[in-house]
Amino acid sequence: MKINTGKVHFFCNDVLKIYVLYPSLTSWDKTYLAVIDTSAQKIESLFCGKETKDRRIIAEFTNVPGNNIRQLNLQGGDRAIIDDGVEIINKAKEADPDNFNLQNLWTHIQYTLEDKCSIVDGSTLSIENIVTLLEQYKKMYFPSTPKNDIYCGITNDLDIRTRDHIDKGEISPESHVYAINCANNEIASKVELEMNNQDYYIGNTKTEGNGTKSISTIVYIAKK
Repeated sequence: MKINTGKVHFFCNDVLKIYVLYPSLTSWDKTYLAVIDTSAQKIESLFCGKETKDRRIIAEFTNVPGNNIRQLNLQGGDRAIIDDGVEIINKAKEADPDNFNLQNLWTHIQYTLEDKCSIVDGSTLSIENIVTLLEQYKKMYFPSTPKNDIYCGITNDLDIRTRDHIDKGEISPESHVYAINCANNEIASKVELEMNNQDYYIGNTKTEGNGTKSISTIVYIAKK
């Protein structure tokens, strides 16, 4: 089974029980697995890696998903199955707006389906190489935008941080987000400061954004 961390993956079995997996890039605490019963039109279970017992269940599913379970493609005939599961999650989310885990999973689903964020592995890259790559992104995707109108930040959860930025009016809801996952927080922080030295806007660096600073390894840019 091919799993791309940082994106949502959909699976189903022969009786059309749908599994929605979000494997976080940075922390088990931000990893989710939802099990959807399509016949009952409800979420049967929602597991979060923050809980030890849930973590075991998610790990077992990821390693050995079980007989008759197949991964669904976002395009083609599988999309109808995915859309059915997404609608069930949407109804559950609207019925329980205070469910933090459900709201976050919904954001991950939406941004995966919309292809809102792009992220590459930069764990073997130097600070200089990461800055160069971000500069290339800027030239390719925001060629006419001044650097001080490009937001650069670091986070441990790209989708959720993007949602928060949009909600606060800090980045354009129309902007795609380009990101690199660094080897550690120290490198990500130094990249952010170097981008600031090159006139990119980095906001208030005294806040820790949407998570624990030590696991904030993702550096990103987006149009304000």
